[in-house]
This record gives sequence, structure tokens and C-alpha cells, in this order.
Amino acid sequence: MIYPETNSTLNLIPNYQVPETYISPILDRIKRLLAYALYKHSRVLLVRMDFRYPDGYTFPMNNKAFSDFLKAYIEYLRYNKLDPSYVWCTEVGNESGRLHHHLAFMLDGSKISRIYPAQAEYEWAKALQLSVETIKGCIHIANGGMIINRTSDYEFLSGINTMSYLAKTATKPKLKSIRRWGSSELPRIS
Repeated sequence: MIYPETNSTLNLIPNYQVPETYISPILDRIKRLLAYALYKHSRVLLVRMDFRYPDGYTFPMNNKAFSDFLKAYIEYLRYNKLDPSYVWCTEVGNESGRLHHHLAFMLDGSKISRIYPAQAEYEWAKALQLSVETIKGCIHIANGGMIINRTSDYEFLSGINTMSYLAKTATKPKLKSIRRWGSSELPRIS
């Protein structure tokens, strides 16, 4: 398993029109969480999810709804023994100016190989205090996820590349009331 130490060793976000800069603590956490997930599991399902608010919804100037969703969805994943690790970020759309969220989960790939949106939609609707019908289309799951095998350096780098989108500096909100990113904790090694 290789562990890239600098951004220059990665081809982050290929075919992107504008060269990106990255927030180092987010990119570092992505690398470490994926490496730790692969240390614990021989296969990891990496799932990137994008969340937006429905048209006409007045989004709050804080992360409460997203935090409520995350807490409930993690509880669901833990109940199903999928051992979730995650990284998330909040962004503001370039054109729309609307808040949205990106979330990447790393799950035990020996127990699940694809994720479906039904439970995520239920929890997102509940967090927004709306019906599931109202939030249809507000969650995007990229291809149901990708499996990363512990023995594949290529898949490890592809996983980091997939999640690097969350670390880009562009479109991060500059409001003090909105937390820009968060993640699950890594164990302390003594």
C-alpha cells in the first residue's frame, strides 16, 4: 500500500477545466481514513454522495440539518455493521449561490458492494422536515460506489482522487456560521 505524501504525486480531479488548489487538512484526512479503512477491511466500498436542498427551500445558515442527517445515517450504517468512516464538506454553488453538501463514506466492502438511496433519502427528508417525495432528486450517489481492494495501489489512488473533490478550495463558504468540513475520527496511535 502506498501512502502519497504530497498532492503532486496524485492526478487529482482529472479533466477539470481550472487547476484546483486543495485544503491540505481535508486531503490528508481523506488519505488517512482510506488507508485506515483498508487496514481494517480487505475491501472497502467508497461511496460519494451529493446533497442539495429542494427548490424553494430556505436553507439554514448553519449545518444543523446536514448534521442531523449524518448522525441518523451513520447510526443506520453501524446498525447494519458496515463500519462507516466518512468525510464531508459544505459548498456554495458557483452559479446558484446555494449551499450543498458532499459526503464520502468508506464501508466494509466484504458486507456490501453497492449502496442504494432509499435510506439516505428518508433520513435527508426527515432532517429537512419534508416528505421523501419533496426531496426526490436532491441526493446523487455516484455509480452506487466503487470497491477498493487492500492490495491495489491503483484503486487506493483512484479512491483518493474520487474524494479529492471534497478538498478543493473553490466554492467553500466563507461564513463563520457554517462549518466547511468534517470527518470521522482516526484512532490515536501511541
